[in-house]
Amino acid sequence: MTARMAVFICAATIIFFCICIAVNYFYISEFLRNAAGEDQGRMARFIASSVADKIDRKIELAEARFMGEVAGAMQAGSSYASIGDIQLDEKTGAWSLPVNIALMNNAGKALSGRNISIDIADISAPIKDFKIGSTGHAALVDDRAYLVYAPGVKPFGNKFCSYNELQKALGTDKGWVLMDGVYGHQGMAFASFYRIEGVFLSKNNVKWWLFIVQDADRISMPLNAAMPKILIIGVILAILALFAGIILGKIATGPIAKLRADADRLSAQNERAQARTKKFGDDLALALTRISGMISNIRHGLKAIVDMLPVPANEKQRDALNAENSNIDMMAKDLDELSDMVRIEAGKLELNMQTADIKDIIKSSLFVFEPKIRGKGLDLKIDILKGRVDVYADVNRIKQVLSSLLGNCVKATDKGSIEILLKEMPDDVEFSIRDTGLGVLPDKISGLGLYISKAIIEKHNGKFLSENVPGKGSRYSFRLPKHKPETTG
Repeated sequence: MTARMAVFICAATIIFFCICIAVNYFYISEFLRNAAGEDQGRMARFIASSVADKIDRKIELAEARFMGEVAGAMQAGSSYASIGDIQLDEKTGAWSLPVNIALMNNAGKALSGRNISIDIADISAPIKDFKIGSTGHAALVDDRAYLVYAPGVKPFGNKFCSYNELQKALGTDKGWVLMDGVYGHQGMAFASFYRIEGVFLSKNNVKWWLFIVQDADRISMPLNAAMPKILIIGVILAILALFAGIILGKIATGPIAKLRADADRLSAQNERAQARTKKFGDDLALALTRISGMISNIRHGLKAIVDMLPVPANEKQRDALNAENSNIDMMAKDLDELSDMVRIEAGKLELNMQTADIKDIIKSSLFVFEPKIRGKGLDLKIDILKGRVDVYADVNRIKQVLSSLLGNCVKATDKGSIEILLKEMPDDVEFSIRDTGLGVLPDKISGLGLYISKAIIEKHNGKFLSENVPGKGSRYSFRLPKHKPETTG
């Protein structure tokens, strides 16, 4: 009886221990996958952001160089970039992403174009240098499941996985997925992914994903390696099974902790880079403000010099002084627009909101431009309603918008008329101005004026529209709210 009892207790202990080990193995394995999936996902987001930033910066630099080359012939307009199919340079063996940059005037007409080439290997540098353990790596995959870039792999020469397997992975919401048939991996692979969300790729509807993938058994390898030892110790000392499981968990999660620390380090580097970019914008805005102050001092100094002249200035001197004053005014205006652009890009454009009569704002702006309109022999048509028409707005900023639009229309119109119309709606007021000129003249109008005007109106929660018909004229309109928006507590 004693022997039977001893055998029974031993067998029961071993069975109980095996059940505990099985349960612990399941939960610890699931924990390791979730932790690895979370950390790989953070790495994927960081690398995807780096790739998108590289592409966008290259396009922005190319556009800036292109705009600079034609600046002498055109001061306004826009450029756009479109993507082509990835091509192989047979001489160098390098794969490149062809991009066409076209310059357009404000009438929407393409004036010229420029092709640039972006080296796939160059924008994929963060992918090339990334490794996890002996099998972990990063790969760039398109929406057809082809490899766009992976170290040592021909772009679009191999599929990352089957199309159905890719769609199955993209449909998961766990943060990680087990995939079968992944290129370069035998058996099941453990993968996390993130979409490349740069401005340029999104605008051209290019869908690429950044995958971080490694052999699935590498995730639980520390656990698998320790299992035989645990079983032997369990048979001998079954009562220590629970403690052995706790120790195993600490041993197995060590690599995950290191991976998480690396991800935190890269995230901190990214935050520091963003802080440097913000500081550059703040410094630029401060420098522009100081330069603007210097220009104001130069203007006052020039006036003081004229006042100190012993005799009145002759006509030639007056013309020279007027020309210099005009140049200073133009420089000050350009600096003010650059300062506004910097504030807009940094999200720091401030408004001094109040309820004001839009008719008074319009009349004040027209007072400056009406002599110029009459001097060119243009017919000024005004229909701005009767009575007070209130809007909730920053008066000075709205005057800035009106001055920009009126200035554009006066410069673009040599004959015909300029028509101003004000409409009142239940919640909004719509202002519009129409001319009979040549449309927006790119060689006479500042390229920042319309951009800043649109940003100011949108900051007011309004809408800004512009229409240009070559040879027939331009029409600008914007809407402003009549009342202060209600806030909910």
